[in-house]
Formats: sequence, structure tokens, C-alpha cells
Amino acid sequence: MAQGRIRWIPRPPMVLGLVVAALVSCALPGAGNAHAQNVVFQERFQAAQEQMQAGNFPVAYTILSDLFREDPGNVEVNFSLGRAAFETGRVEEAVMAFERVLMIRPDTPRAKLEIARCYYQLGAYDMAERSFREVLAGDPPEQVRKNIESHLRAITASRREHFFQGIVSAGVDWDDNVNVAPTSGLITIITDLGDLPVRVDRPAGDSITHLTADLRYSYMPYGRTLAWKGSLLGYGAHYTHEKDLDLNLAEVKAGPALQSGRFTWDLYVLASHITLDDDDYSRTYGAGTALNTVVDANLMVDADLRFRRKNYSEEDANDAKNTSFMVAPTWTRGLNRIRTSLVIEREDARVETETYWRAMGSVSYERILPLAFTFLAGYRYQGSWYKEKADLFDEKRQDDVHSCSATLSKTVFRSPGRGFEGIVSLGYTYTDANSTLPLYTYTKNATSLSLSCAF
Repeated sequence: MAQGRIRWIPRPPMVLGLVVAALVSCALPGAGNAHAQNVVFQERFQAAQEQMQAGNFPVAYTILSDLFREDPGNVEVNFSLGRAAFETGRVEEAVMAFERVLMIRPDTPRAKLEIARCYYQLGAYDMAERSFREVLAGDPPEQVRKNIESHLRAITASRREHFFQGIVSAGVDWDDNVNVAPTSGLITIITDLGDLPVRVDRPAGDSITHLTADLRYSYMPYGRTLAWKGSLLGYGAHYTHEKDLDLNLAEVKAGPALQSGRFTWDLYVLASHITLDDDDYSRTYGAGTALNTVVDANLMVDADLRFRRKNYSEEDANDAKNTSFMVAPTWTRGLNRIRTSLVIEREDARVETETYWRAMGSVSYERILPLAFTFLAGYRYQGSWYKEKADLFDEKRQDDVHSCSATLSKTVFRSPGRGFEGIVSLGYTYTDANSTLPLYTYTKNATSLSLSCAF
């Protein structure tokens, strides 16, 4: 031993004691909790995998979204979340999930393949083609190669410039007050002879069959931001007993659109025609502008400003100029979606008793449920304030209309390429209207069953 220096060599029993102490420290409660949490995490991840294997992607998406919030850097969770998001129609969210995988593991061929499929689904064919070719360069298995080559052929053939979309819906409604009869069967009007009580029709219930077609066309030259859009809306409602209420509407809208990044700006002209009981009722024409912008992954905002001229066939006094502005934010988070809207409208009629300001607001909550079900609940308010006192009542008309609705729908068919969907919906709406004029105070209950085909 060197002079002035002392070396301490632990004896075997002391070494054994240190080892035991280290083992005991590993068994402390904190370490045990971490291990248990990891086991639970893996069990939940395995449950999500089983749900995806069973084709129940909405449930798997919910589980994986929670796991992602707990461990955002987990490659397996991000990859599975991307797959579940893609299968539930959240393609943009799927892209972000696969991008996170590639940031952590850049050489993951499966993630490159999945993100190429996402770009293809979104119509970003240049990016999809680039990703597909990167996967091909890695000499994938024969079946994967054939699948990629099929997509590449489709990309080459589908750099299309013409797009058609639409939804056609048919159904039957039951309404317990189709004639919008006032709550009171006896109202009082003002005449030269004084106040006069008048009996009015009582609420009449009826069933209504209806057909709606909303068809849209877009011409978008490849690689350019300027496009042309057109739409045709048709609606027909036919009553079983109250034939004089049969209504048909047709509206056309067309104009240029500028698309750039996260926003789309439309300019359009429009015209509509309404018939009531097979007789000409009104014709409307006008112009407007609309803006759609995607603020972030969870928020989208629509806005619309339009000017219209209304001409009534038999009520010239009701001919009017109408201006309206609408803004409608939509929030999406996971399986949940909240839509809101606010509309301000001004109508200047030939007679001032029909001139009014109107405000409309609505909010709805949508939830994607298991087994391809969707639940939607909503509330809508409409307030109207008329400029002059109404004839026969000597009072300005002011209306407050409240509506509450609930709808349950189910996707009963979906084509493999998601180009066509069949949806069955069952809905109920309760309306309560109050007015300073008793003629416009009423309630109604309406139930609707419909089948819609979207393409």
C-alpha cells in the first residue's frame, strides 16, 4: 500500500448488502407504478389493434387518440392512429400521424406507403406519386408493388379537371301542423267597426313525401388556382291530404372560384324558382360571394354574403330586395363536431309592413358512434323585427322562433373507394314560435325518415 493513501476494499458481505439495497430500491412504489402504467398502456394499445382487426375503426380511433395524448412520440401509436384516422375519413389527420412516424424513423417503408395512400385520397397526386415511387425504389414485396403500380396508373389517368359530387335524398315526414295554424283558434283583429274576433283554422296533421337533389360540378384546371363551380338544387314536397301546400323549388348557382392553400373564395350568380300547388309562386335572382378557410386541423370557417331580388307572382306588394350575411365556424375534435352559424338578413319590400330585419343562429353537435351510426342534436333560433304596424292588428310584428332537433343516422353502404355512400336517417324537430301577433304564434312536431345517397 502506498504511503499516505488508503485503499478501501469492500468485503464480500458488504458487497452483497449493496446489491440487495439496489434490488430493494427497484421495488419501490414509484417504479412499480410506472411498470403497471406501462402494462395498462400496452393493454389499451392491444385493444385498439383488436378493434381495427374487427373493422371497428371509430372505437380504435378513440382509444389511440387518448394514447397519443399520453405518449406523442410513440411510433406504434402514431402509425396505428394514422390508419384509424384514414379509415374514419380523417385523411388530413392521418397524414400528420404518418409524418410523425417518418420524423422519428425516416426509413419506414410502410409509413411512406400509407402516407402515399392519404395523398392519393386527398387528390394530391404529385405528392402521392412521389411517395409511391420512394416505396418502389426500396424493392417492396410483389403484391405491394402491384398495388403501387395500380395506384400510379390511376394517378396518371385521373389527373382530371372535371369533378362531380352530389347527394340525393328521399323520405317521408309527419307534421302535426302543416298549415302553421296559430295556437289559439280565436284571434282578434282591428276594423273600422272596432275589435272583431275571428276564428282561424286549427292545426292539421299530414304526411309529406319529399325528394331532394343537390348536385355540384367543378372545373379545376390541373395545377391552377382558378376554377369554375356550378350547382343545382332541387326540392319537392308533396302532401297526402293538403294538396294546396305541394311545393317545388329549383335553384342554380355558378361562378368562378379562387383556391389557394387553406382558403377558397367564390363569386357566383344565382336564380331560383318556387311553385306552390303547381302554380308559379316566386322567382329570385341575385349574386354573392363565399369564403371557406381552414384555420387549423380542428377549425374551419365559412362565410357568405349575397344580394337577391324576390318577385312574387300574385303578391306584388311582397316583392323585395334581400341582403344577407352568414358566418359559420365548425370545430372538429376526434369523433365530435360542433357547427355554429349566425345569419343577419335585411329585406326591403314594396310595402313597409313586410320590410324586416332578421337574425338567425344555430348550434349543432355531431358524434360518430360505433357500427357506422352518427348522432346529431341541434338548436336554432330565428328572430324577425318588422318595420311598420301590421294591418288588422295595429301593432308591429315581432317573431321569435325556437327549434330543437335530434337525428340518428347510419351508413348502410359504402363503396370500397368511398365514392358512394348510402345513409338512413331518422329525425325529430320541435318548433315553438311566439309573436306579437297571435296569428303567428304556433307549435309543431315533425318526424322524418329518409334515405340519402352521396357520391
